[in-house]
Amino acid sequence: MRNTRLESAIGLDVGGTSLKLVRIDGSEIALSRTIPTPGDRETFLATIAQELPPFREAGAPDHPLGIALPGFLDESRRRVVRLSNLPCLDGLDLVDALAKIGHPGAVLDTDTNAGATAEAVLGAGRDARRVLYVSLGTGLGAALTDGGRPVRVRNHTVGQVAFIPIEKRGAEELLCERGILARAGGRFSTARELSEHAAAGDPQALHAWRETGAILGQLLAILCALWQPDIAVIGGGIAHASEHFLDATRDELAKAPGPAARSIELAVARLLPYSGAIGAALIARGEMG
Repeated sequence: MRNTRLESAIGLDVGGTSLKLVRIDGSEIALSRTIPTPGDRETFLATIAQELPPFREAGAPDHPLGIALPGFLDESRRRVVRLSNLPCLDGLDLVDALAKIGHPGAVLDTDTNAGATAEAVLGAGRDARRVLYVSLGTGLGAALTDGGRPVRVRNHTVGQVAFIPIEKRGAEELLCERGILARAGGRFSTARELSEHAAAGDPQALHAWRETGAILGQLLAILCALWQPDIAVIGGGIAHASEHFLDATRDELAKAPGPAARSIELAVARLLPYSGAIGAALIARGEMG
């Protein structure tokens, strides 16, 4: 999907704690907004109905609308199957619900596919053909794009990377925020706090991040052997601390048995924190335009 036609499109990234909304005009962000995620279905839909109109240009035709969701979608990408951090939307035909409140034709996709698309088309992977996108945050997700389009294996994902075994445990357990904080002995309450202490030279914080980088390197070595990407882009809320762990990731990849892992280019997502919303808008524009 290298199509960056000049028409506008709107993207909404649905997170467990915040909704990120953007309008892109061509390849530029024209408007953006972040608001708390409502905790029930009715308020969620009412909030979208209230927030979307200011993003539509007066007198312009309806903009393509893309929605990025952190979970599983049905085969038609209309209905939410399961959202672990927003279960109030489970089972909802979101395309139909949005049409009923005046926003027909929405295009749904997973948040990892959206983030990968944004970085492949406009971000850190724009010069590469095959882009591996790994999102580290409350959970762990990954997506692969080929020519800017998401690769879909099952449930519109490339597979359940969270359950790949690393050190006899699921990769998500080790690389999510909770797992990272556990390596620091429970001294810190957030990854941002852990990053701040690492920046100040705290040995325990630095060690926790180095271990995180090494574990990420083990995961990437597996994914590179399977999918042969040209670049691996690290996104999600943990990416802000990349200066503390990516060198350890590179060291781990340098020891990998396969040439794909040893030669992979590593980068941090350039479009944070709106990668998901931008990607949702690009996917909608590509499918509707």
